[in-house]
Amino acid sequence: MKEFLTKLSLLILGLVFLWPVNLLAWEEEPEPFSLNELNKFIADLPQFSQWAQKEFREPGTTKLPGIPLAVTLDKETKTFLIQMGWKPERFFYILSHVYAGLSSEDVVVAQIESELELIKNNFSLPQEQKKQLLDILKKDIEKTQKAQATYMLPLQEQRLIDSKRKQLLDLFVKIGLIQ
Repeated sequence: MKEFLTKLSLLILGLVFLWPVNLLAWEEEPEPFSLNELNKFIADLPQFSQWAQKEFREPGTTKLPGIPLAVTLDKETKTFLIQMGWKPERFFYILSHVYAGLSSEDVVVAQIESELELIKNNFSLPQEQKKQLLDILKKDIEKTQKAQATYMLPLQEQRLIDSKRKQLLDLFVKIGLIQ
């Protein structure tokens, strides 16, 4: 399961950082998403996730929790999102920004903190090795927080994400995007 979450995190981080280059042909920076768009996204993400998991079940498709890796802006995905009332690029823009906004504080650090707990509770490790591993992970938390501070979402988007943080986290856990 951890391997799946790692792959999913890498996929979404790739969307977050490479989105404008690889997926969208924006001539200018997109407008920050609005409260209405975020509410629609929250309402529609479960349906999209269910469709994506069902649509991409054929053998050989790489599946990840929540949304299979095979989901791209292909014809079927575009058609489904358009039928839901979305511009596909906008839906994925919001997905990548919400994930970035959540992961900036909760997801990545929480994963490292769970590893810290596993090491603390591992009685088979010698104390010196345990201390070294704990120090490394604590430094990883600091590095992660510093690195994430360099990727800034538009303030309006971060405020909207923060205002709905619990609801978004619960939703992402429910559909399997985060643990």
